[in-house]
Amino acid sequence: MIKITSSILSIPNFLSFLRFFLTFPILWFLSEKLYVLAFVFFLLSSLSDLLDGHLARKWKKETDIGAWLDSIADNIFNISLILFFYFSEKVPLYYLILLLMRNGVHLIHSLIKFGKIPGWMGQGKKVGLNRWEPSMVFFVLFFLFFKEVLGPSSGPVYKGIEAIILPYVFMPLSAATNLIVTLRYLTTDSKGAK
Repeated sequence: MIKITSSILSIPNFLSFLRFFLTFPILWFLSEKLYVLAFVFFLLSSLSDLLDGHLARKWKKETDIGAWLDSIADNIFNISLILFFYFSEKVPLYYLILLLMRNGVHLIHSLIKFGKIPGWMGQGKKVGLNRWEPSMVFFVLFFLFFKEVLGPSSGPVYKGIEAIILPYVFMPLSAATNLIVTLRYLTTDSKGAK
């Protein structure tokens, strides 16, 4: 059982909890086709993701549980939204599979690291693309939301996002970084050696 201490009750951890809880209204807004509200909440949630780690480092409030909460919030947020867009037929199956695989490996790694269980997966900091991968997922989600906010009546911008930007730029880049990061996690031991 996790003991409630001052290390859990911090602003950076609150921001991670906020991101987790914002996932549900975003999904509801999307299901009700309230795309502008969903987009605003998505941007707020993404801002919380930028701020939690930055504030933890700045205020020297970095903790294992904070890193774990951030990781879990990211996984739930990203997977929930990508699943929604997949079932809305706006995300291809290959992208969903790679993201599920990456987030599954990352979740197991986080549980091993948080539980201090010796593991066979490498530390996230050893993987050079680890910082790029969440950014690529963010851009995929950003353009999925932006496309919905614009709507088909917006003409060439909508068509450009739908026909070029998402399928030929951000989804392949995101999928590639997901695959590389996943393979690096799986082929690096806990000390960072291959």
